[in-house]
Amino acid sequence: TAEESASTPEGINAVVNANNQFAVSMYQQLNGQSKQVDSNVFFSPYSLTSAVAMLYAASEGDTKAQIQRTFHYPSLPILNPNSAALYNQFNKPSSNYKLNTINDLWLQQGRTPNQAYVDTVKRYYGGQINMLDFKDNTAAARQMINDKIAKHTNQMIPELLSKESIQPNTSAILTNAVYFKTDWFSRFTVSGDMPFHYFDGTTSDVDMMFQNTDFRYSEDEQVQVVELPYKGNELSMLVVLPKSKEPSRMQMLIKNLST
Repeated sequence: TAEESASTPEGINAVVNANNQFAVSMYQQLNGQSKQVDSNVFFSPYSLTSAVAMLYAASEGDTKAQIQRTFHYPSLPILNPNSAALYNQFNKPSSNYKLNTINDLWLQQGRTPNQAYVDTVKRYYGGQINMLDFKDNTAAARQMINDKIAKHTNQMIPELLSKESIQPNTSAILTNAVYFKTDWFSRFTVSGDMPFHYFDGTTSDVDMMFQNTDFRYSEDEQVQVVELPYKGNELSMLVVLPKSKEPSRMQMLIKNLST
């Protein structure tokens, strides 16, 4: 577990809000790029903010200022213990789901990191400091990192780092991995091919699923939001759907199921 004794509800909210601000900004960037290649976007803001927070703890000057502007971090006395509280929350055991995250700092062997920095990474981020030989054993170093991430994610991420991502002059690598597995609170039923309505008004037939359950639901002039709980009703998925000008069959179905 990480050291969270100095965390507060206000501090946790500050870290969460920083993560959310970064998530929106990052999504806007990635979404613009995905439109050019006609692909989906999937990323973990928490993974990015957690990994870079370990770098932020050692940064100074312009580097520190640029990281803070990008990730909206609060001051380190707030960021560190409240990041620890979130880390512990995500890694607490549950009989209803499996959720855990792991942070690692991989350094070129022979380098001697500042001991105070090492203590910060371990104390607040549950991070492990690992020495590897990027210079003379690049492939082996890459494989060791990939093997640890694959093991931690139950082989769901078999190759985090590609061959081109590590070079002999690599000095340090920060990694974060998140693993989550559970069942829905109420199971869905397969309904077969049905029309999927795109925002531009076009449709295509795709495999659908449904359930007759009341969900927490909200909407405004721009979006519709529905909350889908997982087993145990401890965690949930929030689905945000842009509201089209004309109500689609999907939109009407959600309204009928809403509370």
